[in-house]
Amino acid sequence: MREFDREDLSKHFPAINAVNPEPEAYQRIGAIDFADYRLPVTGPVERPNAFSLADLKRFPARTQITLHSCVDGWSAIGEWTGVQISRVLANFIMKPEAKFMPVRCIDDSWGTYDLVDMLHPQSLITYSMNGGPLPMRHGAPVRLRIERQLGYKSLKFVTSIEILDRIDNIPAAAGQGSSSELYGYTCYAGI
Repeated sequence: MREFDREDLSKHFPAINAVNPEPEAYQRIGAIDFADYRLPVTGPVERPNAFSLADLKRFPARTQITLHSCVDGWSAIGEWTGVQISRVLANFIMKPEAKFMPVRCIDDSWGTYDLVDMLHPQSLITYSMNGGPLPMRHGAPVRLRIERQLGYKSLKFVTSIEILDRIDNIPAAAGQGSSSELYGYTCYAGI
């Protein structure tokens, strides 16, 4: 997707549905700058692992200035810094049946992505927005940036990534690939 320059940054980047999650665990780790945050990656891999925010920041960082296109008709340009998801996944030996990646969030939202989108160079686990720490209202400590899909696929408050061979058997999902489908949105929202 097209990248922009810093002078193109939007003066206002809406934080639609932005509420600080209420779960006690989130409030506790937020109060200590997310020092206790862990992002587990599980599934058909040889070495499941969990990454702290400090671990994610030790990966080579990528910064990109991109357009966030909301399904509700607004858009804004923001600067995002984080680690390419492909770099995180390179730490695992994924089994051949790995095809999909459900991502879960502290606010009970979740989405599923195929490996093509997750391995794209612009797909990031971000921890910084517009040169500063990622604000809570934009999903701190980390949020996804999946630039090849509409904005609602760039999930906030990410708590886990799972690697699966299929999505029709995810418990409590009724065959759906994301929580957004329960509200009439599609699992795949490509631009």
